[in-house]
Amino acid sequence: GRQRRSAFFGLEVQRFQRGRSEVIVYLRYPKDEREDVSTLSEARIRLPDGSQVPLSSVTDIHEQLGYSQIQSVNGRRIVSVTGDIDYALTTPSEVIKTLQADILPQLEQRYAGLSYSFEGESRDQAQDLASLGRNMLIALMLIYVMLGSQLRSYVLPIVIMSAIPFGVVGAVWGHYLLGQDVTFISLFGIVALSGVVVNDSVVLVDYYNKQRAAGIDAYEAVVLSIERRFRPILLTTLTTSLGLLPMLLETSMQAQFLIPMVISLATGILFATFVILLLVPCLVMAVEDFKKLGERLRRA
Repeated sequence: GRQRRSAFFGLEVQRFQRGRSEVIVYLRYPKDEREDVSTLSEARIRLPDGSQVPLSSVTDIHEQLGYSQIQSVNGRRIVSVTGDIDYALTTPSEVIKTLQADILPQLEQRYAGLSYSFEGESRDQAQDLASLGRNMLIALMLIYVMLGSQLRSYVLPIVIMSAIPFGVVGAVWGHYLLGQDVTFISLFGIVALSGVVVNDSVVLVDYYNKQRAAGIDAYEAVVLSIERRFRPILLTTLTTSLGLLPMLLETSMQAQFLIPMVISLATGILFATFVILLLVPCLVMAVEDFKKLGERLRRA
């Protein structure tokens, strides 16, 4: 093996300095012989006794596909498998699910000691999802703190933010109804959707607090809040959704990248609006009932 390597790759025989560059001199076969496959079988091999024989007389040579280079990580040999996705047929997530469920377990059973990991874009996406999740929690905590400081309550911010999960449900259903897959870009739209949903809830709860401060009964204050804030909440929803409609109907390749985020915003806010008008008032009344129950228990 060392003799063949020296003949084709070269044997270093000298190094000398030429200006600032170091020149390495290799001794090897001429280029035309190194590029001819027949040279390999005709090459002479030196035996331990000093005699020489053709390589073909002491070995059997078979042609087959091999690796252009051998890579190893932490002492283990690795092979990188890459591919391009036809988004008209499938998505990277579906391909990875198929690999994990069907193909890779069979390969592990067939070849002992085989292990695999997803790198490249898959690893970057997993890291981005983890980072997005952490940042989302931080954003929700900041929203809770700001709402709590303004409303002077620990419970009302939770009531306001309760509409956020329903906005997420609306975004997922929107992707399903429009025949789109939930992608990483969709998650950015869901994050932006959370802020819009909170704004609509704040409009309703803030007016309710003002009516309660004016001495109006809780039930009447809730009903009045729905009546007076129905139009602003509905207009906010419609203007947001209709403003995104041109981008949603765009067919250019540049817009296709952003359409999942637009779907999350447009459909999520539509679904969350009805939840805000129905669920948030019910939760507000439930909070008032718990307050009354707590006062009765203290009196008892």
